[in-house]
Amino acid sequence: MTNASVGADWDSWFEHGPWAESDFLADRDQGTAEDREPLGVG
Repeated sequence: MTNASVGADWDSWFEHGPWAESDFLADRDQGTAEDREPLGVG
């Protein structure tokens, strides 16, 4: 896990990088969703 630098805050970290490459997850194979039973309430 990457933490914000000492003396910086999370807003600054997200505004100024690091950034993913333009092809990041371009070929991601997520697969198909599975059929599941609905969650019970309570």
